[in-house]
Parts: sequence; structure tokens; C-alpha cells
Amino acid sequence: MGQIQQLSPKAKIDPAIKEKVQQLVKSAYHTRIKDVNESLLIIEKARNLSLKYHYQYGVDVSEAYKGFFLMILGDFKTSLKLSKALLDKFQEDHLKAERSVVLYTIGSVYYKSDNYHVGLQHLLECLSLRRELDDKLGESQVLKAIGTIYEFFNDYESAEEVYERCFEISQSINDKLGESNACNPLSGIYLKRGKYEKALDMANRSITLKEAGGDTRGLAFAYHAKAKVFLRTKEFEKAEKWFLKSLKLQRQMGEKMGEGMCELKLGELYLALDNYAKAKIHLHHAIAIGEGVNSKLILFKGFNSLYLIAKKENDAPLALKYLERHLENKESVINTGTGSIIKSLKAMAKIEMLEREARIIKEKNSDIEKKNTELDTFVYRVSHDLRGPIASLLGLYNIARYDIKDTLSKKYLDMYHEQIMRLNNIILDLINLTRIKGWQVKNSKIEFSTIVQSIIKSFEYLPNFPNIKFNLDIDETIEYYSDKSIITTVFQNLIENSIKYSRVDISPVINVVVARDSHDDFLLIEVRDNGIGIGADYQERIFEMFFRANDEKEGSGLGLYILKYAVDKLNGKIKLKSERGEGSTFSIVLPF
Repeated sequence: MGQIQQLSPKAKIDPAIKEKVQQLVKSAYHTRIKDVNESLLIIEKARNLSLKYHYQYGVDVSEAYKGFFLMILGDFKTSLKLSKALLDKFQEDHLKAERSVVLYTIGSVYYKSDNYHVGLQHLLECLSLRRELDDKLGESQVLKAIGTIYEFFNDYESAEEVYERCFEISQSINDKLGESNACNPLSGIYLKRGKYEKALDMANRSITLKEAGGDTRGLAFAYHAKAKVFLRTKEFEKAEKWFLKSLKLQRQMGEKMGEGMCELKLGELYLALDNYAKAKIHLHHAIAIGEGVNSKLILFKGFNSLYLIAKKENDAPLALKYLERHLENKESVINTGTGSIIKSLKAMAKIEMLEREARIIKEKNSDIEKKNTELDTFVYRVSHDLRGPIASLLGLYNIARYDIKDTLSKKYLDMYHEQIMRLNNIILDLINLTRIKGWQVKNSKIEFSTIVQSIIKSFEYLPNFPNIKFNLDIDETIEYYSDKSIITTVFQNLIENSIKYSRVDISPVINVVVARDSHDDFLLIEVRDNGIGIGADYQERIFEMFFRANDEKEGSGLGLYILKYAVDKLNGKIKLKSERGEGSTFSIVLPF
């Protein structure tokens, strides 16, 4: 299922309850590799706890994972009902990780019940979300399911490529469980292509990894993969041993599809050994399971083997009956498969296109990142080199202003000073920007009052400052941990902007608010002024580099760009509400 994402509750709930629900969800997910029924019991505890404290988000997430576990157990009807009910809800709430869970579940139900094209559509959307979330674990999991669909379409080359991609992803993040999960289908592909040694090697590798990781459920499938190799090479005694070991674990785990496939293979094995009595027992078990989970694939293979047995036993009426059932289910599979192939061609082409685009984008991003780093280094060095001459020019100005007595000369000198100061501010902003870009976020407790008061004091030199009234509404009870330098940059740019664009025809007021949002989930920073405001035509562009909405005021055009960059660095959001002549309100929301 990929990474278990941090819960993002929408209501004011005791943090201890949120944490307890989070831990129960994690525990249920990790327990699935040993006992899916136990996972269901744990997830039910999470749901009941959420219901007790009216924690709707906890209820929804619990039901999403319940649907996932029921899919594993073969209860497709209930799984689909639970998952579909949550699909639109998670979309409306912009919960991408949670939506990917139900998409994966729905996609898996459809492809496991032979509805491949619908399954593929959901898996493709899930894959897109997992990549957007940079969830490598989840990406590998979805690709494995897509590889299974390729395999059904007999496109073994594409299936092998997808499975090997899963293997590479798992190795890159040191995910032994994912690595072992890729080994099983790779073993099957090698087997179908007649590479028996490679198939056996992959099955053994999977067994080793799953035993080491304690993945009992996965171990059952690894045993099954090994048994299939021995069945193909007609080493029947070894095949029987590993199929029986797999069947025991499949039953123990409640894995209906796995159990059905095991029973089917044992039936085929005993048929090859002419042990018809044993073959029929296992084949009837397989058919009962196939009917229970609506797997036409198990049914048509099971009835085919029973038809062959009845034919060998010279029971013509029974042979005819099984042949009819076999053809009936085979036709259903072929019709579904043919329709799926036609409808899935576009989706498969889209997957391949996405794969190519992902590789191209990755290469481009790498080049861009390298060039950006070089550019930032260049800007930083040049800015520092320019600081020296500018400091000298400012020093010369301070000397000259005392020596020059002529009024006109003083006027020109002051004009010169203004331009040097403007250049100096641009360079300081460029240095600040490159510093923030390369800054590694280091969290510490933030003392908001201390930071804000210190910043206000530092702007005493700005014009109109003595006339401004500052109102500070800072919730001192908030315990917030973040990067002090970046938080300081945020307040610095907000307050400086309000001071610079204050009005002189009225009493200027700047309000600074630090509080929790209405749901108690986020930190709210708000700076509101009654300054000159920003016209509607300019508001979409104010965060662009070097854009200035008002040429009458001095500025580098970098302040709000730096502000936006700093807020993004802290995974926050910024919103502007402004009207020309009425003032501006900048609202920033940061996660706790």
C-alpha cells in the first residue's frame, strides 16, 4: 500500500486520540504480512475509537484500510462497496495518499475478478498519485499489479520490464519486502519463457527474503512459485511438497485466491500422476473457491481438468457436463479478456508514455537542478563581491556629505546615495534568496513576540515609521517548532512591505496576528495594514521575481518573491486580500 501517511484530521480532536488511531492503522497495515484477519480486528479498533470521539477522518481511513484487507481475503463485494464510498470523499478533501489507497483496492478487486480494463484504469490513476507523492514503495506495489495484467494479455516482455522496474525501485529504497514481492512474478515470467533455472533462482530468493522479513502471507506465494517450477520440470514429488506447504499457509492467512490457485495446481499435479481421486478432491475445492470469489479463470481451468478426468474414466455424460461448464467459463474469460485488451490498449500506451515522460523529466530536472545550483553559486559570489565596492561608495558618501556645502551638489549627492542604497538592497535580497534556497531546515522553538518586536525595531530608519501604530495579537500559548531564520525572513518581508507602502495622508496601522486556525490544525500568520493597497490587475503577479506593483516606492522587487519562497520551504500557503487605497492583508498558513 506504500507508505502509511501521517494523518491530517479535519476536526479539533485530542492529539492523543489522533496518535492512537494513527498507531492502530500502522499496526493493522504491517500485521497484514502475517495475519490479515488480525489486521481487520486492529482496524476495527481504530474505527471504533474514531467513532467514540467523533473523529470522522479516523473513521474514513479505517474503512479505507478495511476495504484493502477484505480485498486480500477475497471479499470483493464488501471491499468494493467500502472503497467506492470513500473515493469521491477523499477527492473532495484533497487527500491524495488516502485516495491512492482506495484506488489501489478498487483496481485490485476488478483485475482479480477478471475485469482487467476497469482495474487498469484505477491502477493507472493510483500510479499517478503515488508518483506525485514520491511514494516509491507504493509505486512499486501498483506496478506489480499492472505487470500481472500485462501477463494476462500474454505480453511477457512488457510484464518482465514492469516487474524488473519494481525490483529496481525496491532495491533503491532498501525495501526487502518489495524486492521479494517482485521475485515471485519474475519467477513466473521466466517459467513461461522456459528459463527454468532463473525461475527457480527467483523463487528461492523470494523465500529467503520473506522468511527474513517475517512475511508469512508472501511466503505462501513464494512456495507456490517454487512448486510451479517443479511441476513444469515434472519433478512431481518436489512440486507436491511445495504446493502443500503453500496451501497450508494460504488457508492459514485466509487468502482465497491463493488457496484456489493452489488447489487447482494440486489437481493438475495428481491428474498428471493418474491419481484421479486426489485430483478431483482438490479440483472441486478450487471450483468452490472460484465460485465464491467469482474467478472465471479458476473455474474454466478447474472444469477443464475435471473434463479430462471424466474422459479418462470413460464417463461420457459427466465429461460432457464438465466440458460445457469449461467452455462456458472459458468463453466468459475470452470475451472479458478480448474486451479488456481493446479497452486497455490506450491505457497501456498511456502507462508507457508516462514511463518515458518520467525518465525524460527526471533527466531534465537533474540538469535544471545542476544549472540552478551553479547559477545560485554565481549570484551569491557576485553579490558578495559587489558588497565591497558598494560599502566603499557608502563610506565616501558619509564623508562627502559633511564636506560639501553647495545646496545643488548636496541634492545630486543625495540622489546618488538613493541609487546606491537601492543597489545595496537588491544585492542584500539576492544574498538572502540564495541563502534560503540552500538552507537546510532546522527546527527549534519559535518565540514569535521576540522575533516580531526585534524586526519592527530594525525598521526604525524607514520613512513614515514614527507615525505607524503596531498592534500585536500573538497567542503566547502556541508551541511551534520551525526554522527560526526562515520564520524571521517571513515576518521581515511582511512587515517591511507594510511599512514601505503605508499611507501618509492617514494614521497608518499595521496589525500582526499569530494564532491557530479555526480547526486547530495549522498556524496562522496574518499581517494587515491600511496602506496604499494593491490593484486587482497586479495581484496575480506580486510574487514574481523583480515585479513591482508601485514604481513610486523604492524596492528591489524581490521581497514578496523571497516571502513566497520561504513559505513554500516550510510547506505553507500564502493568500493576499487587497484593494487599492484600502490596504492589504497577507495570510499565511503553516503546518504544525
